[in-house]
Amino acid sequence: MRDLHDEELRALLAFRQRHGRCWKAALLLRWSAGTDADEPGSPHLRHLRNIGGPRWLIGLSAATLDDAARRFAGNVDPVLIDIFMENATGFARGASASVGIAPASAAHSLAIAIELSLKAYLMKAGYADDWNRVHIRHDLEKALALATEAGLSGLPLELPDLTDAEAESALRKAVEAVLESGACGPMREVAELLVHHGDDDDALGLLDQALTANEDCYCSLVLQGDIAARRHNEDGARKHFEAALALNDIGVSALTGLARISTPFDAQALIGRAMEADPDNPKCLLARAQLTNRELQSRIEDGSEALKRDPDLTEARLFLAPLEAKRGDIQAAIAHLSAALPELETRRELIPSFVDTSLELARVGFSAELSTLLESEEGRTVEPLSVALKLDRGETPAVAKEIREVALDILEQLHATKR
Repeated sequence: MRDLHDEELRALLAFRQRHGRCWKAALLLRWSAGTDADEPGSPHLRHLRNIGGPRWLIGLSAATLDDAARRFAGNVDPVLIDIFMENATGFARGASASVGIAPASAAHSLAIAIELSLKAYLMKAGYADDWNRVHIRHDLEKALALATEAGLSGLPLELPDLTDAEAESALRKAVEAVLESGACGPMREVAELLVHHGDDDDALGLLDQALTANEDCYCSLVLQGDIAARRHNEDGARKHFEAALALNDIGVSALTGLARISTPFDAQALIGRAMEADPDNPKCLLARAQLTNRELQSRIEDGSEALKRDPDLTEARLFLAPLEAKRGDIQAAIAHLSAALPELETRRELIPSFVDTSLELARVGFSAELSTLLESEEGRTVEPLSVALKLDRGETPAVAKEIREVALDILEQLHATKR
């Protein structure tokens, strides 16, 4: 593929800014459906489809567009920079004043102060506020990396790791402080953080403490149910979801969670209750889409509408990918996986679902397309899956022993179903 012209880069940047972090998936879907004609710069986007295609788009590095964005950056806005720095100072002072009495709140205020100050520095370096809002969002590590690249110095290299550790430590201190009072909010927050890190065992221990302090904590019961369901412990999941519903009989998370492990008949009744309680909740639509006794098109429509209402609902993408492949739209299937892949680093509890979905696609002949997707930088999060697909094709990649062992387990899953 040749180097991109400025007009093509501008069209891609404009599309990325409109559609956010899932922009590649959005463009792949439009290419697949032929609905890209109404997009600004559509002639350039269509030409890139013709000369590059989906594989090229999936492999296009963020750095290529980031470099172009810096080159095309608009004028610096000194007034907005001053506003960001003034607000950053206010949040930093608030964090300093509250750290002794409310460490969780202090950690949150400090994170906001760091985010605002880094974005102010980036705006001074030429990054537009709109670009920062779409592409950095609240990612402090990315903001720090870009600021360092732009010339910021004097900070320890391990700052991102320390920031994460300090935040988690502050939340744990908050847990200790509220155990006696029975407040479960901070404990649940830490448990959710641990789940996202892939530490379900530690999360369960913390949730047990939360429920010991406050046995009527609906959110903790739902989170325990979710963990049990992921571990295929249906009895345990049912126990936790039903206990949560005893506290709140119209709780959508408990109703849809229980529906996932129930018979189609019972699941339909549970989802009906959830839809009646909160008809606009995307989780209700996704749960209805997962009913296996419905037609394929209806399931896809519900799943797509859930994703439209909440573009960050990665579970919907993992659900839709195999359905799109089943009806023959492999571009749409790969687009959903492409959008889900970057989320795995910060939501590791979704990795098993991602692997299961990928194996479904591999079983129907799309191993090569998956391997192309997993060769991206984000693919390192699921390196054993990439290795398993290569082994299945007869390749012998050189990898660490631990990676190979997990890859062999995944390969066994693939072959067991094939047989």
